[in-house]
Amino acid sequence: MTEILKTLRLFLLLMCHHPEVQTRLKAEVDTIIGTERFPCPEDRKWMPFTQAVMLEIWRYGSQTPLSIPHLCQKNVELDGYLIEAGSVIFPNLYAVHHDEVTWGDPWEFRPERFLNEAGELLPSDHILMQNVIPFSVGKRECPGQDFARSRIFVTMTSLMQRVQVVPPKNSNLPPADPRLYSKAYPMTEPQFECRFLSRENIII
Repeated sequence: MTEILKTLRLFLLLMCHHPEVQTRLKAEVDTIIGTERFPCPEDRKWMPFTQAVMLEIWRYGSQTPLSIPHLCQKNVELDGYLIEAGSVIFPNLYAVHHDEVTWGDPWEFRPERFLNEAGELLPSDHILMQNVIPFSVGKRECPGQDFARSRIFVTMTSLMQRVQVVPPKNSNLPPADPRLYSKAYPMTEPQFECRFLSRENIII
């Protein structure tokens, strides 16, 4: 639950900093969901840009920088390095999500990186999709990730359906750069205020 709240808080901060992304999200919500019903998890498959925003938030923020520890059960050679049996390994998700070789511009918030030229979500075997792993991978991946993904999607789209998120009037908006987050674990983005402006013509 903590990770869901942290993702949504970062979402609000990023929407204040990137109104162009928020505008595009609203357009997709209006087209697919409209204003006469609530969003549901099944809408996600028809909303590639919204999915791209979720992926980019997880990649960019990487609020849980290390995955749970793994025990190496046999000697393994990886890229010329010997990992001896019995070694405890802490997968560095933060490093994976900000590797310049993979991402090119890892410190830029750019959801479009997960879309092809037709605006469709990249296939699951694409190198970028393979390297965004907020819930870890393999047998030790987070068992609650399906719940987290669906709750975050529904909350994000419900907000975009009803309100516009804008910076505060009387205080400065802190930067969203993850390099400035606190070093606590999980990492914490700066505290901030924002405003919700009701959208017009919302029936529900």
